[in-house]
Amino acid sequence: MDFDFEANVTFLTTENGGRKGPVTSGYAPSHRIVDWTLSDGLHEYPEGVWVKPGESSSVRIKLLRPELYPGSLWIGKSFNVQEGGKVVGTGVVTRVLNNTLNKELN
Repeated sequence: MDFDFEANVTFLTTENGGRKGPVTSGYAPSHRIVDWTLSDGLHEYPEGVWVKPGESSSVRIKLLRPELYPGSLWIGKSFNVQEGGKVVGTGVVTRVLNNTLNKELN
């Protein structure tokens, strides 16, 4: 699978409105990449890693329709991780792998 970008993601604690349980590879939340819509995507965490509410981890993310967001990512860009309308975490882009998404190239 070709991933679109890498990020560091921090999940909210359950007490602060976050998830009740941990996530691992295969988790498929929505992402607030641009202000006007959410983008569904698939997360891949380091092998064997389960990320609990309140914890952080590196992650590789594959967006469902990256072609809809040309030039929307750059290193250091912040985004929300959401489940429907509920924000469950935040992320910061550490590497852009898909040139279509890379602001530096568009």
